[in-house]
Amino acid sequence: MGLDAASIAIYVSVVKDGVVTLAAAVTASIAIYGLRVWKRDLVGKEVYEVMKELVYQSHSISKAAGICMYPLGASEARVFTDEERIHTTANERVFLSESDAYRARLEVYIKSFQDFRDSLLRARVLLGAKVSKAFRSYEAALMSPMALINDYLAVIDDRINAPHPQSEEVIRLRSLFASFDGENEILNSIYEAREVAEKFSLPYLHRKSIR
Repeated sequence: MGLDAASIAIYVSVVKDGVVTLAAAVTASIAIYGLRVWKRDLVGKEVYEVMKELVYQSHSISKAAGICMYPLGASEARVFTDEERIHTTANERVFLSESDAYRARLEVYIKSFQDFRDSLLRARVLLGAKVSKAFRSYEAALMSPMALINDYLAVIDDRINAPHPQSEEVIRLRSLFASFDGENEILNSIYEAREVAEKFSLPYLHRKSIR
């Protein structure tokens, strides 16, 4: 038995509505999937940039640590006026010059250290506490140059006890700084901790090696 025109019209209308509904559902699904992919890609790019900056800052502060720890250069020596020379001894001038130079180095180092910690914080916001855990040993190692310089400044700035350049404590502290003809324990600890921390960053930078 055939369908009359009215039945066919109803059938067509129902089919049409079904097709439109299905198309809308498919479109919505595609849109949701596309949005998720876009968000994932966006987060992935942000993580990449943040981790790249963190690695850069970790190398920058590592270099700054080396600058802090190596012997003072002639260009860092303080130039004393005739008036200052009259009122100071040779030993005092040695310590005053060193104090100025190490304070200047420390200021630069602290700025670099803060930049590194800011980068670490941005990475933690995106990836959580695992970033801080991965860089914890490195961050601790980076405190050593600051601690050593502050300990040395506390000794050489002591005007009451007036330390001598060849005193036992001065020699002991100076021996902890780096030299140009040998390795340094503090710097080695920093470099080793940096490599361990950097390995954590490799997957986020699409790399397999730190070399």
